[in-house]
Amino acid sequence: MKLEELMAIVDKGYGDGNLLEYFNKSQKERDNGGDTLALFIVREIEDTFEPTMTDSAQLDEAVIAIDNAVDQLMDVRFALDTAITEKRRAGKCLPTA
Repeated sequence: MKLEELMAIVDKGYGDGNLLEYFNKSQKERDNGGDTLALFIVREIEDTFEPTMTDSAQLDEAVIAIDNAVDQLMDVRFALDTAITEKRRAGKCLPTA
């Protein structure tokens, strides 16, 4: 499997299709901001891509990379939720609607 093929598969799962846009940009263009989540996913897939792997192994590796990212994001979410709860208990943060 080529990196372009893997990125096309990943792009299908990303709502607005920005992944291919970021995949095709130069590093300088990537550094100009924009959809940083799309850029993050592109970088994760690029960093774990190994062209000598079978297609199946490459897909498995991409799943592992994305699962690790999801776990890290959930940890960040938990830390934020914990901070909100602590602030509310201390009367320093009002509930939102």
